[in-house]
Amino acid sequence: MSEKNRRRLAWILLAAAVAVDVATGRFGMLAVLAVAAALLAWRSAERARTRLEAIEQQRIADWRQSECLGTLRSMFRLRAPLPSTRGWAASPDFLTELVTLVLNRRPRLVVEASCGVSSVLLGYAMESLSKEAGHQGRVVALEQNAEFADRCREQLRIHGLEDYVEVITAPLVEHDGQWWYDCAGLPEEMAIELLVIDGPARTDAATGNVREPALRRLKSRLAPKVAILLDDGDRPQEREAVESWRREDPDFAVRYLDVEKGAWLLERSSSAR
Repeated sequence: MSEKNRRRLAWILLAAAVAVDVATGRFGMLAVLAVAAALLAWRSAERARTRLEAIEQQRIADWRQSECLGTLRSMFRLRAPLPSTRGWAASPDFLTELVTLVLNRRPRLVVEASCGVSSVLLGYAMESLSKEAGHQGRVVALEQNAEFADRCREQLRIHGLEDYVEVITAPLVEHDGQWWYDCAGLPEEMAIELLVIDGPARTDAATGNVREPALRRLKSRLAPKVAILLDDGDRPQEREAVESWRREDPDFAVRYLDVEKGAWLLERSSSAR
């Protein structure tokens, strides 16, 4: 029962109690107060139950993220603490999906829209593939904020991953009325086999759906067999972006990932082109 309906029921019961007292000629204020107290107690109990359910749901969510973070730490021999996760940063369950995708697909070039803890873990994944399977792969992260790009480079240096991840300071530029990263620094000799999108962030100038231009801006650089992983998939603008990409390239198979913030995985096979 909704909160509005519970209030309505309380008023109805109080009115009924008063009506009965008036009809019988016995106006018992104590009875009315007793009914009111009972209703207030019931309402308080309902609110407490709702709060406890919310706390339990949050506890389960936190435990899931802790499990995923533990899994990530056990997958690689970390040489320094990881940057913070969740909030503005990627959540551990999304990062687990990302790392698993890299280890399974073994892309030669990963391009990441924005940088952060995901860049560090992508570096460890590429290092692991290089040492265990001789796989030669690299990650290029586009970051619009120069200060944050420097901080991410420092994290990569601390973890010893500079050979696997390059962070490019790429301010947002306008293309046909839409804002996206300046892609001039991307390598032209290799096709993108995995595109990870967790940016850019909107600015005063770059408003609207700033992630939607990604496919249009990078379409000519994508490998025939490519995967796109989009974070924050539960937000309306990310859902709109996915629908736009499906219209632009119907060859993509699209799958929703049930992670903390929601995510979308778009995969195109080499036979699609």
